[in-house]
Amino acid sequence: MTLPMFDIVAAIVRRTLNGRPFDMPDRQHIHHRLLDRGWNPWQVLCLLGALCLTMGAAATAATIFRLDALAWIAAMFVGRVDDPPAAVRP
Repeated sequence: MTLPMFDIVAAIVRRTLNGRPFDMPDRQHIHHRLLDRGWNPWQVLCLLGALCLTMGAAATAATIFRLDALAWIAAMFVGRVDDPPAAVRP
């Protein structure tokens, strides 16, 4: 649930800073930005699904091994999904 919550919070903050209503639609969500960069829907689905699985695994591992830093590192990685490295760009 980290990725959808991050996307929603980012959209609300972005719209508030731009003076637009928070419920006004736009194409700045993570999946729209990846599609606009040339990714096809299947690639976007696989990437976002993999990120959600990674965050779930990191949260589970952080809970089991009591490593809060692991959860924070994974969350910071997910925050970079808007600008993937050149190696993973289509």
